Amino acid sequence: MAHQTSCGYVRCGSSDQYRCGLIYSPGYPTAFPSSVICLWTIDGPSGSYVSLVLLDVDLPGYLGGACTSRVLQIRDRFLTVGWNTIHGLCRGENEQRLFVSSSNDMQLAMLATRSGGDVGGTRGFMATFNISTFIASGQVQNLPDDAGFICPCGWHLFRRNCYQTFLHNVPVNWKESDAKCREVGANLTSVADRQEMEFLHLLLVTNVVVKRIADPKLYIGLYDIYRNRTFAWTDGTPVTFTDWSPVDIRTGFPQPDGADINFCVAIVMKNVWGTDQWYDVACDERDTRSFICKGKAERVTRSGNDV
Repeated sequence: MAHQTSCGYVRCGSSDQYRCGLIYSPGYPTAFPSSVICLWTIDGPSGSYVSLVLLDVDLPGYLGGACTSRVLQIRDRFLTVGWNTIHGLCRGENEQRLFVSSSNDMQLAMLATRSGGDVGGTRGFMATFNISTFIASGQVQNLPDDAGFICPCGWHLFRRNCYQTFLHNVPVNWKESDAKCREVGANLTSVADRQEMEFLHLLLVTNVVVKRIADPKLYIGLYDIYRNRTFAWTDGTPVTFTDWSPVDIRTGFPQPDGADINFCVAIVMKNVWGTDQWYDVACDERDTRSFICKGKAERVTRSGNDV
């Protein structure tokens, strides 16, 4: 729901945990105060995300056709990382502009003071928000073909395979993660198609974001076998599907970015709403403790001679 921690107004729509609502500044749309500092925090259940639409923005700080000060700030964060201002504005740049949080909370901060440079009256702002969760495009649990198959305790069944995230006690590299999966009779996970990736994403939202039992960077079994952008899975699964990040925020280029030393692959979670978070990484880099293993499920058979 939206919390009014300093001032302003909130109207919530649904009584079901206040998953949608309307936020507007004091006095909107006529009597904007001469000086005001406001903070709104929108938070949903762990594992959810916030969609915010700015319907109208007209605040002090606009002069000569440009913003002289960014009066309204939109802030986002992922997991326990501190708040980051992802956008600031004083007047609507585009009608109905949408902002989506990385995880379950978002902040709006309004830092407005009148000055002689402000021209005419200002309305303030109005926004709507919705709190949602990632929904797979198809069935990923309790599949009919999984009937009669079981996984070791704590592992997760999908298409007659078992999956689990691991959190080692010290950072590991890709090769060490691959070896640890083999120690338990599995491989670093392969991903054959969109449905399997959505199953994995839901598992990661639970283990990385909700339960906090895995790091947000997790190695998977894809690697550049000939070091020429020819990727293969360690378990021999044909490469028929990939889900690369469209932009690497470190370089500004899409993944895989062709870096000379990046021949292995990890999922690096930066939000809960999208699956396209694959990155090529250095195989010998030790900056995470987590990886995903995948092994064959066991078929359950009845003992005796029952017909």
